[in-house]
Amino acid sequence: MPPAHRPVRIEAGRRERQKQERQRRILRAATELFEKRGFAGTSIEDIAANADLAVGTIYNYFASKPKILLAILRGETRRALQEGEAILKRPPSDPALAVGKLLTAYARLATHHDRRLWRELCGAIVASPNTLGRDLFGEDLRLIEQLQALLQELADAGSVDRKIDLARASVTLYGVFMSWCLLYSTNEDLDVEQLDREILASAEFVVNGLRAREPGGTS
Repeated sequence: MPPAHRPVRIEAGRRERQKQERQRRILRAATELFEKRGFAGTSIEDIAANADLAVGTIYNYFASKPKILLAILRGETRRALQEGEAILKRPPSDPALAVGKLLTAYARLATHHDRRLWRELCGAIVASPNTLGRDLFGEDLRLIEQLQALLQELADAGSVDRKIDLARASVTLYGVFMSWCLLYSTNEDLDVEQLDREILASAEFVVNGLRAREPGGTS
């Protein structure tokens, strides 16, 4: 690349870094306000003021307030999937522990922010099932697919019954996990350590029914 082109590349890189930093500021500001005031009680103008940006700048990055909430969730899902990938590379040999580790990694979605954010998220889904709810279900599917991939590895290793419908099993386990996360978001008496213990115990309870059995045996 001729030297004359270098300033253009440097400027493009600077603009990209500025764009990423503004997006992070918007998401931080929105998260803070959603936790304090609630989703319905926060306006785009509030987010702009908290991020120290113009309202028009917010719309340059996000078309609507639900899109901001979705972006927050996508960031959390991305982190959960990254943790999950590390578990998939070297899963524990015990299938219940392997599934439990993956689900407790996902539980960081519920515990990373104030519980009110997740209560607000549930309310927003109920209010907009055909838009925000549909988009968030797409994020859930990514986690379910990763959970199914783990079950497939365990089945290939002979740790769980190969005859089990792994797709249905992964949805069932994800449902157990989500039930505990919803309980966590609405019950201030349930702390993170208890949440992890309950998820691990539930994973063990379900996975014990998926274990591979010796031919003619009872366990």
